[in-house]
This record gives sequence, structure tokens and C-alpha cells, in this order.
Amino acid sequence: MGFRSFVGASDNWLTEFKKNCSVDFLGVIDDIEQYIYTQQWEGATVGAFNSNIIARTLGLKDKSEHDHKNDGGAFPKILTAAEVVKRAKELDEEY
Repeated sequence: MGFRSFVGASDNWLTEFKKNCSVDFLGVIDDIEQYIYTQQWEGATVGAFNSNIIARTLGLKDKSEHDHKNDGGAFPKILTAAEVVKRAKELDEEY
């Protein structure tokens, strides 16, 4: 939302632009989206942003859900926002 606001675009502009733009522009857009995602993730991890709000923004689940279709272990476990923050702290302590 912030990027679209910064460039003065409508809500669906980026979606439509990504459908019709060249591969070069897709790379630039991917870089921008990854930068924003990383900034939100790191900000929530260090407590600069509310981790619950950022977890929702990033599409993370608030609670663990068991999907019976995935019992074979083909998909990773969905982490809660609290588990993400805890694991990020553990990784920080390791390094």
C-alpha cells in the first residue's frame, strides 16, 4: 500500500501492471516487494512493529491449523506469529 501511495497508483494498478509489463520490470517489482517484506519481518522481529499486525499483513497464521490433506509431510508447518518471533530470537542468539 505504501509503495502504491508513493508512486501515486490506484489499488489495482500494480496487479494490472505486473500482468502486462516486461520481465525487466517484474524483477524490479519483485525486488521492491521483497525489500518491503523483509523490512516488515525484521521490524516485527526486533519489536519496532507490532508482530501480530505484521504477521497478518504478511499472511502468517495467528494459530496453528492442521490440514489433513498434508499428513504426508510434503508441506512445512504453518507457524503462529508468536512462534515466528520466538524462532527469530533463537536464530539471533545462534549468530
